[in-house]
Amino acid sequence: MRPRLEHLLLAFGLVDAVLASGVLLAAGRPWLIPLVVLGAAAALPAAVRGRRWGLPLLVAACFLLPQLLLLLLRAPDAPVQDGLLITDAAATRLLHGQSPYGHDYIDDPALRAFWITELPVNPLLAHYVYPPGMILLSLPLRLVGLSGAWLWLPGLIGLAGGAWLAAGRAGVVAVALSPLILLDSLYLFNDLFFLAAGLAAAGLLVRGRPLEAGLLAGASLLLKQLALVLLPALALLAWRLGPRSALVCAAAAAALVAAATLPFLVWQPAGFLADTAAYFYGSGVESF
Repeated sequence: MRPRLEHLLLAFGLVDAVLASGVLLAAGRPWLIPLVVLGAAAALPAAVRGRRWGLPLLVAACFLLPQLLLLLLRAPDAPVQDGLLITDAAATRLLHGQSPYGHDYIDDPALRAFWITELPVNPLLAHYVYPPGMILLSLPLRLVGLSGAWLWLPGLIGLAGGAWLAAGRAGVVAVALSPLILLDSLYLFNDLFFLAAGLAAAGLLVRGRPLEAGLLAGASLLLKQLALVLLPALALLAWRLGPRSALVCAAAAAALVAAATLPFLVWQPAGFLADTAAYFYGSGVESF
């Protein structure tokens, strides 16, 4: 039998439901598992048959619902991913008029308490390693005392939307329903944000809209350095629209990146470059 998209959708949907249930069980919330299982059971047949509401409902049941439940029921001192903790701390520093770069975050209680077996001394505590995009997204939440973890709900919706723009139904199945993305998001890793912006940029280039695509490509670069891996594909899509469109796309991306990063670079040049560039791409014991 020839493999079809529906086969992958069925496999991913079943695995997603099991993984989401396992994460709820590991979090000590086994009574919530029936909500996820029933939601997936209702959505999966409709999604496989191609019903318009099937895919969105499956994303909601396997991704959004468990994420929402975990956020609502998370204890204040529950361990979370260190990238989220340091982004919250960096956004708080910025709200107090202090640069988030060039700072040792060992003074943050939540980060001092963070510990994993393979990193008894976490080098991340000495750096805010990401570009400023995640800080800027987190600022409104920190302003009202909420954790940046709440960004993961609109982030998941944005990822599904970006995947749809890039490749329609196949994109949603391959990316927004990927079990790897599910674990990534439930554990609050921030990859889904740059992926959402990058995929949306690709979708807009396919539709002949280089200016908006360039802005989203720039946003992707501002969210995480890993967005660099998307640039060759985006450049190829832009070039297919013609040299002028490629230039518009590149200029829009560069302008947005410059507008967001230059204030931090001017404010703390050594700290900004050490945290976001040298820590990742340098050599020696002080580098990742």
